Order: sequence, then structure tokens, then C-alpha cells
Amino acid sequence: MENKTVEWKKNWKDKYLKGVVAFANSKTGGTLSTGVDDKGNAVGVERPKDTLKDVSDTTINKLGLLTQVSIKKPTLSKSWFLRLPFQSILTGNIM
Repeated sequence: MENKTVEWKKNWKDKYLKGVVAFANSKTGGTLSTGVDDKGNAVGVERPKDTLKDVSDTTINKLGLLTQVSIKKPTLSKSWFLRLPFQSILTGNIM
């Protein structure tokens, strides 16, 4: 279930960086899962390794934020999804 520490997105888009910053600045952090629909079903990521690199590169280049990004394959599905946990590790100003 989505809540203040869990977000599900079908595909990665740079516009989700605002949510990444919110998670990074919160006390509890959060997890953004890509390849998951609004109901929590794994729908998969088309090119998981490319998406993983894109997410990592984007968060460090645009935010200066080193993230822990992992690829997981659900046991009951042939789909892959990305799990991006963010915690309170962001310092400085975001412009």
C-alpha cells in the first residue's frame, strides 16, 4: 500500500526526483518502487539495467544524492522492478 514512505511508479521519470528529495529529507526516509502499478502489482521494467543506471546517474548528477538502487525479481512474476530506498542522507541545498 502506498503511504508517506512508499511510492509505486510504473516507469521511472525525472519528475519523480521531487519525491526522492522529500524522502531524503524526511526522518523516516522512504522507498520508491519502479515497475509497480498503483495497486501494488509488479508490472516490470522494460530495461532494468539501463533504468538502474539512469536512476543512479540522475540522482547523483541532478541532486548530488548517492542512492541505493537495486533490481529485484518478484518470485511469482517474470517482471523486474527497481527498489529505491531513500533515507535522511541529504545535506545542503537543492536548486
